[in-house]
Amino acid sequence: MNTKLKWQLQSEKASRALYSGSAVRPVVSFLPNWDTIFTGESITLRCDMVSTKHRDQIYYWYKDNINLRRNQQSLTISSATSKDGGNYQCQTAGTLISESARLFISNEYVILQKPPVVYEGDTLFLRCHSYPGYQSKETTFYKYSKLWGSVGDTYRGDSVTGTYTCSKYVHHNLLFYFHTAEAHITVTELFSTPELNMSSNPIAEDSEMTLNCIMQKLIRQNTELQFAFYRNGEKVQNFSAFNKYHILSTQLADSGVYVCKVQTLNSSVKKSSQELEIQIQGKQRTSALLIARVVLFPLLLVGSVLLFSYKLKLFSACWTSQPQQDSPSQAANTDVSYATLKTRLTPTN
Repeated sequence: MNTKLKWQLQSEKASRALYSGSAVRPVVSFLPNWDTIFTGESITLRCDMVSTKHRDQIYYWYKDNINLRRNQQSLTISSATSKDGGNYQCQTAGTLISESARLFISNEYVILQKPPVVYEGDTLFLRCHSYPGYQSKETTFYKYSKLWGSVGDTYRGDSVTGTYTCSKYVHHNLLFYFHTAEAHITVTELFSTPELNMSSNPIAEDSEMTLNCIMQKLIRQNTELQFAFYRNGEKVQNFSAFNKYHILSTQLADSGVYVCKVQTLNSSVKKSSQELEIQIQGKQRTSALLIARVVLFPLLLVGSVLLFSYKLKLFSACWTSQPQQDSPSQAANTDVSYATLKTRLTPTN
């Protein structure tokens, strides 16, 4: 099999394992997606599975840890009463029991409806709802007592943790009365901060290297994520479903500071790992050459100096042992002086 294709298949398997995990846990969802309703209203609870292989399963429903003896995927409450409020969970054969989903039943004139769970990156939907059959007007939304505007009975905005309030006038007992409702939103982390690791560090030159970008928690299991890898601030692998970065034969240039980044498909949530510094070690021959240079060069240098000193001493000894002779210039000067003296001493005729 082609090495590149083989690696892609392995990466796809690893990515699927990252999302699914070894333990499957269903999720309870509400339709409509509000955690608070009035008495007399209807709502459907659904046990959702991430994997399609769990179809045609027998489902088990629990309310406040009591088995409801319902075996369908959906549980419908046609006309809610106060007794229907509580914590609901579901399970199928071979799966873990779901996290609990809290349902509230109200008799108030006004309620502020919100989703059971709000994840980071989601669009927040709120509804200022008045009791069915009662006329209402002038709906206003607040956050931490700050006016957010009056845009009808629903609000749409970014998911931000905080306390939200709505107000409206409701007609009862022949008059319009002012009513308020409050809800606290806690934005749930969609996935944990990624961790970047590798099998060994440092790593030798010309060897394989694999970086893994993993997360300890993926809260919403059906969330699709993308991964990218950076070295010294430069992208070395674009965003994709692969949570691994692989180098078949490392080079010294592959040394540096690595970071992996994770984002949702719509880029609404982005997170980065801690930096991981990786040092690629040179081959053994390079180390041996370096040792040879460090050890042998001084020895050669000392040997050269000693040899030069020996030759210098030998040359000096040979020079001092030879008899001194007049140079040709000195002999010429002597002959000239003698000729001059002879001329002066010879008598003239």
